[in-house]
Amino acid sequence: LSTDELVGKCYQFDGIMSTGPKSMANTVCGSETVLFEIKAPAGMPGLDLTQVSYFQEAMFDSPYCYIESVKKEGNNTTCFVIRIVSAGDGINRANDYESLKQYMDAKYKLQLDESIKNLDFDTVKGAIAGVESVISEYPSVGEYLLSGITSTEGIMSCNGSILSFNPRYFADNEILPSTCREMANRGFWVSNASTISIGVHEAAHGVEMALINANPQYITNEQTISAWNNCIEARKIVGEACGNIQNTEYGRNKTRTELIRSISVYGATSYSEAMAEAFADVYANGEKANPLSVEIKRLTYSLMEQYKGERKNANNL
Repeated sequence: LSTDELVGKCYQFDGIMSTGPKSMANTVCGSETVLFEIKAPAGMPGLDLTQVSYFQEAMFDSPYCYIESVKKEGNNTTCFVIRIVSAGDGINRANDYESLKQYMDAKYKLQLDESIKNLDFDTVKGAIAGVESVISEYPSVGEYLLSGITSTEGIMSCNGSILSFNPRYFADNEILPSTCREMANRGFWVSNASTISIGVHEAAHGVEMALINANPQYITNEQTISAWNNCIEARKIVGEACGNIQNTEYGRNKTRTELIRSISVYGATSYSEAMAEAFADVYANGEKANPLSVEIKRLTYSLMEQYKGERKNANNL
């Protein structure tokens, strides 16, 4: 595979990995120097060896990772940026369908259908790792997810209770990463889209449903369905976020549509997709994410906390 074809692929690392400076992790391939920059989410627990001066940041046991990007530095140096997704006793311990099924059942009571066994394991695991990263921020998303199935609907989808995987894209470890690169290059999906950010995107739809379930104003099943079908919560968040960004230097004189399309073209197809793409953007690009994406995520968390407080107060009456 070329270096570009490696981008977005997920790997299980066997051994100890440190997030020290990239100059510490290098090798020589012929006349070329290869550097590895290891990134880990803030707050991820590592091994208790961080006082060892050589390892300046943290060490992780057998982490599950993906190649975020490959960059040329000078004429003879290639830098691989590797993102740690999970370490320790997380999803990285699952190494086949049965162990992944047991893990999801034990931790989230989510049942994976037998049809998923026929898909490429690493591609499914990568997408589920993205889902899990959202659940770590919004635990109620994990409470509402009940099953994982295969379906020809979209690439991957989530309606709040069911995750579905399209065999066309999950049957091997080439098609989905390749699609992510193509769509990101076209601007149709967020920059640096990957198998994992696809999982993040779909889990963000789960966050939207969790917001609906948390909002005490929705009492009947009909109200809940209407809120979901009409993207009420996503519309509220994205609309407010656009207004806030339009008051900044970045967003001044830009229309709402222009702002949303600057996240991705797909995000402009609906408020729900704009919210989901914002989550994917922040995951994939971190500090370099679109300002609107950052604001959408901030407002989402704030609104969830507001609804939880309102529901708690209502229950105490």
